[in-house]
Amino acid sequence: MLVNSIRAEWTKLASTKSFAWTSILIVVLSWAFAALMGWGSKTALDSMDPEDMGEVSTFNAITATQGFELFGVMVIIIMATLLVTTEYRFKTINETIMMTPKRPIIAISKTIVYGVVAVVLSFFSTIISVPIFKWLAGGYGSEMKVFSGSSGRVYVTSAVEALLVVVMAIGVAFLIRQTAGAIAIMLLWKLVLEDLITLIPKVGNHIKGYRPFANLSAWVSDAKLDGAPWGSTGSVIYFAVWALVLFAIGVAVLVKRDA
Repeated sequence: MLVNSIRAEWTKLASTKSFAWTSILIVVLSWAFAALMGWGSKTALDSMDPEDMGEVSTFNAITATQGFELFGVMVIIIMATLLVTTEYRFKTINETIMMTPKRPIIAISKTIVYGVVAVVLSFFSTIISVPIFKWLAGGYGSEMKVFSGSSGRVYVTSAVEALLVVVMAIGVAFLIRQTAGAIAIMLLWKLVLEDLITLIPKVGNHIKGYRPFANLSAWVSDAKLDGAPWGSTGSVIYFAVWALVLFAIGVAVLVKRDA
């Protein structure tokens, strides 16, 4: 039943125009930002006083792949959400449930299908972003390696990041069921709320280390999040727990509610 459900979900996804366009958008935005960063870095460094050049840090793959981190992940969140909420909007969820009576399999199938897509897009986006940045940065990017231990880590962590946000977004989508609401929750949470809570007097400093998306970004950057009681590995485990809990709640709601 799971295999048939996965096939059905892939057929539905691949038949939509938005899937092709958003996939292209993820890659183009990632590459364009890498190009902009590479060119901008070279331009800025060319205008610097040679005596100040020693203070400039070495570029690495994390710098080159910021386009995927900033834009690609957001598009993945939106598409993962639409994978669920569109079915409720057009009432096709009833047919899906009739075809797959075991409702948890529906959620798992959607997660597997778009999770794999997101991972592939992340690799394609990040691996090509590095040589683009390196080329446009000129001599300043000479020490950057497309394939090295540090670069490989960035590619893998970006792929895991993509998979985890798909899990979380699908869970929230099944919980909310409404496109605008689910997307707003996910994007506002990632882009706005986590920064705002750090500004809360007295409380902000105590909870800033427990922000899920901030922890995920810290892991991708191989850094310890300020205020977190764990290192970068603990950060990804922490986010994974959030993602799995929200997914489990979403599946529970899918099972209990009428379509």
